[in-house]
Amino acid sequence: MTSSAKLYTIPTASTVCVTAPHAGSGPSAAPNAIEELPVPYIEIDRNGIITYANRATLALHPPERGSLIGAMAWGLMATSDMEKSCAAYFALMESGDTPPPVHRSLYDCSGEFRDYIMHRSFIHDAEGNRIGMRLACMDVTVANRNLEEAERVRDWMENVFESAPDAILVTDAIGFVISFNPAVEALLGCGPDDLTGQLIEDVIPVLDYSSSENDTLCHNLVLEQPTRGVATIVDHHNAKIQVEIATAPIVDKDNYFTTGVVGILRRIQP
Repeated sequence: MTSSAKLYTIPTASTVCVTAPHAGSGPSAAPNAIEELPVPYIEIDRNGIITYANRATLALHPPERGSLIGAMAWGLMATSDMEKSCAAYFALMESGDTPPPVHRSLYDCSGEFRDYIMHRSFIHDAEGNRIGMRLACMDVTVANRNLEEAERVRDWMENVFESAPDAILVTDAIGFVISFNPAVEALLGCGPDDLTGQLIEDVIPVLDYSSSENDTLCHNLVLEQPTRGVATIVDHHNAKIQVEIATAPIVDKDNYFTTGVVGILRRIQP
């Protein structure tokens, strides 16, 4: 049995004969504007060999690793990226499909790998044949680390939210339920479909309410100020439940707009 699939291997100095050109004489000589770009810019030939690198790229390359010009582009990458990047490059060169941006980790002079988004385009000769590729690299290391930290904080907050013994329910500014913890479902005897996207007045009908500050409880009131009191509500089995209820408006710290309401309910045992 035969296969039409092509096996790509990463070229080495022994498989490709290269004369390392001087900077700027790659597949398409780069103008001064590219040389002065504050982001790394590289040109590689059809074999994946670097033929041009601007100053920003050269500044990132550790001198002890030898000349960047004439080296294989994949030698700058993390080992985990090398094989897939090589195979993807040759597949693109053959297919001619528009190269999409890709994420890659590149080794730099700091002795560590940094994360980049590479924006790529083909280099063509006078006859329109694909003879290489341009790569402009945007450093997203800090952004990725901030995103990872934000995701860790979000996951932690979700765990706290779901683990809270009291029922916590969040609405948008109009009054539609957008979030709730499992304690809400247990208190009201309902499932997620009975809560998500529903008006708070329909989810938690209030039969009576009393507090030291207000005699009524409505969505317009809780949008304006925190409230705290005791209410009799109806669960999804039409049973009456007495609860302590506290609410507070959610205010955007940047523009001070009220974006919703958070409410906490605790059953009062008879």
